[in-house]
Amino acid sequence: MERQRVGLFFGSFNPIHHGHLMVAEFWLQEANLDKVIFIVSPHNPFKPLKSLWPDTIRFELCELAIANNPFFEVSDIEFNLNTPSYTYRTVEVLQEKYSDTDLFIIMGMDNLISFDNWKHPEIILKHCSLLVYNRNQVPCPEQHIHNPKIILGNSPTLHLSSTHIRDCLKNNKSIRYLVPEIVRLKIIDLQL
Repeated sequence: MERQRVGLFFGSFNPIHHGHLMVAEFWLQEANLDKVIFIVSPHNPFKPLKSLWPDTIRFELCELAIANNPFFEVSDIEFNLNTPSYTYRTVEVLQEKYSDTDLFIIMGMDNLISFDNWKHPEIILKHCSLLVYNRNQVPCPEQHIHNPKIILGNSPTLHLSSTHIRDCLKNNKSIRYLVPEIVRLKIIDLQL
């Protein structure tokens, strides 16, 4: 039986927006993935905890955003692991679950630049390849240029961030067209 190819898209998704969905769809096709799993992180060690919306809300918004795409899934696996959540640990757990699968982590170039500072990057690369999209046309770090486990791609990106969306909400500005409409309506309903 042919091995599955699964993309892992880690993030706070605070909230999920069209930029995230565009990148996931790009890599689904570009890397010939069977599916992309959005892994909602309870706490990124590089981000302040206070700015995070509740885990269950961010997870629900991801579910709503991807509901019509049969190649996308959302996972709360990190909610059940120790916090702060470290990618290497999640990857070890996922590798056990998907032992007959090739795993690929989808990340921006900004994350690749800091990748060597992550906890146990060597464990991550043992289990996964990296699919790296370039947000700001930043050059690839020299030490990663010839690594066959690091795949660069020119996915379309939006100059859009979850922080911008939260700022719009704080200032009573519209987030229409920044997030899927079903997500926007849920955010309004929850009065976030």
